[in-house]
Amino acid sequence: TAVLVSRQTLLIREQVDASRERERRTVTLYVLTRQFAAAHTEGNIRDSVTRNLRSLFGYDTVLLLSDTSGHLDAGPETPDLSERDQTVARWAFEHGQAAGSGTDTLPGGPWTFLPVGSNPPIGIIGLRSNSEDRSLSPSESQILETAIGQTAAALQRIRTGDRAESLRVAVETEKARNTLLSLVSHDLRTPLASIG
Repeated sequence: TAVLVSRQTLLIREQVDASRERERRTVTLYVLTRQFAAAHTEGNIRDSVTRNLRSLFGYDTVLLLSDTSGHLDAGPETPDLSERDQTVARWAFEHGQAAGSGTDTLPGGPWTFLPVGSNPPIGIIGLRSNSEDRSLSPSESQILETAIGQTAAALQRIRTGDRAESLRVAVETEKARNTLLSLVSHDLRTPLASIG
């Protein structure tokens, strides 16, 4: 009876620990989603995702975002990436596949790089474990995929808003130019008509 009760107690403790871990991850994803909804810049999103993933997994985290020319920018206050790490990140970005530590592609370095978005990716998330034997569990991998999907959606929202604002400014500029040309044209026609 004592062995049976001890075993049941151990199972219950494991279930409680697993439940607490699920709750912590769910809360982190909820916080991340709220921060993304309130974000107005790519910098806000970068800060949110790196801080929350670092907290959730205990990994050094970096978000490299592509600019219009396809250059990957790590932003301020990011861990130093060696030239090799940058090459692996570039490969992951160009091919839209995970690369680096724990993958079959360029596994020699400490960083794992995962694409954010697709066709083409918007950026790359890099993770570096502080211990050699630590890898993500299947549930952690699922949480990471969800966080990457949310990051891609938030970045796409910001970029779409930026493009819409640029188009609005271009339309307003064109209207002002046309109005100015119309006024100048009218001012020139009146004296020319009186001369003729």
